[in-house]
Amino acid sequence: MRKLLFGVLALSASFALAGCSGNGSSNFILDEDKTTVLGLNDKSIKTLKVPKGITAIGQLAFANCPNLEKVTISDTVETIGQSAFEDCIALKDIVIPKNVKEIGNSAFAKCEKLETVTLSEGLKKLGKSAFENCEGLTEITIPSTVTTIGSACFQSCTYLSYIDIKANLESINTYVFCGCHIKTIVIPKSIERIERYSIMDTQDINNLYYGGTKEEWNSIYMADGIKDEFKFATLYEYSESQPTEDGKYWHYTSEGRATSWK
Repeated sequence: MRKLLFGVLALSASFALAGCSGNGSSNFILDEDKTTVLGLNDKSIKTLKVPKGITAIGQLAFANCPNLEKVTISDTVETIGQSAFEDCIALKDIVIPKNVKEIGNSAFAKCEKLETVTLSEGLKKLGKSAFENCEGLTEITIPSTVTTIGSACFQSCTYLSYIDIKANLESINTYVFCGCHIKTIVIPKSIERIERYSIMDTQDINNLYYGGTKEEWNSIYMADGIKDEFKFATLYEYSESQPTEDGKYWHYTSEGRATSWK
């Protein structure tokens, strides 16, 4: 009887340790395989660490944690589910590790204090409204591995002023950057269509860094109203090395930031 009781206690302690948050104040609710986080028993936590062995953060798993400021996600996580962090109004930054392939619809929507988002190479899909209404976000770089950006992904990120799309996308979907205060945007040569309302109410884009030539830019299909969003922008063509001919060109600095050649 004592051996059995000891075994049960040891198993319970092991489970609690596997599900501890970063500050040890709360346990995860896991699925039967203990690879997917389904929720939290305590939503008052301020820090959270998703441990190795977890491969998925489930739908609504950490939603509505009003005090959550810091999250560390282990590199075993592959998917972040729908609304997983929605309405975490105190969250300030998030690093998406390289093994995450998909960020679900509204995963970080309405995280109004979210200032820094790092998306790693390896990410393939950004769901609809994934970062909608993240009002504190000021810049974003979309990795080259991304193949899908859902509609309204960054809609109403009102202070989003620097956007670098490295992904080889064919189109920019509806409402993706609607309502963002864009000053600089990098658009790849692969883009063939910019859909209606995808870029709208941006309050004057200054720098348009394009991956192709001016002629190729003019051949892109742009839905009604899109051209007006670029009417005050200066178009720069990409040149990896310092250009010798006249014109306006851009390149990446050693820090990986887009800038014009002087």
